[in-house]
Amino acid sequence: MVEATDNLLLFAPSLSSLHAMCIHMEWFQFAYGWHTAWEKSEVIILNSAPSPIQSVSMPTTDLSPSASSYCIPMTPVSLHHDQIQFLHVSMNDPASQFRLLSSLVSTFLIPKSHHHFPLSVLQKIINQLLISTIWAHISLHQVLPSQASSLQSMISSLVHTHLPFPFHPSPDILFSPSNSYGFGFISIPHLNSSLALNGLLQDLNHHIFMFQQMACITIADWECSILHCIFPFSLSGLKSSFLHHCCSLPFSFILAHNVL
Repeated sequence: MVEATDNLLLFAPSLSSLHAMCIHMEWFQFAYGWHTAWEKSEVIILNSAPSPIQSVSMPTTDLSPSASSYCIPMTPVSLHHDQIQFLHVSMNDPASQFRLLSSLVSTFLIPKSHHHFPLSVLQKIINQLLISTIWAHISLHQVLPSQASSLQSMISSLVHTHLPFPFHPSPDILFSPSNSYGFGFISIPHLNSSLALNGLLQDLNHHIFMFQQMACITIADWECSILHCIFPFSLSGLKSSFLHHCCSLPFSFILAHNVL
């Protein structure tokens, strides 16, 4: 992974291939006056044994006026194994995402007041400041249904600590929309499920043909290698749960299947 013109993931079968990709990328963006933020970049080796090596050298460009065009400088980049982190999100790792979201909820501070805020004000504060942040993170990577329910329970407890009532509010009422006689707090399980389904639909109908084909190939591989030629989203395929296949299938696809 490198931090270039935009946030990018570069996949290569070997280090020499990755070197070639990176130097072409550097030359391309150098023409526009840009330079890779190598201190934010990392190299990830997938499906390999752990190595004591902590960094590898990657080719870059020298911005100094006296730089030679015949000499390609190298810069050290940190090396990691098997876990891809992109846009500060661990890919295909709902446990890491849940820990991040839990810390957001547990460290969230409601503004202090001499009087208890009414429930409508608490709803505005939590929806606009806390759940909007959670929404941004969940849109990049969803969590397990049980984890989404735990996050919702944490938010319910947070609301309870700022209410003068001795009992916890009912989640069914607290997280239902106002037109259904609820208090209008955004439901984390519903948000998590809807984003997973929407992501699957977008992948299968992507405007870039290559992305659409990759989504179809993934489902075809799922059908042939795991379900013995049963389409995962058929009536027969929906009877099974694949939440334990996080290492072999995209988690967003598994979650969308579980929702259906």
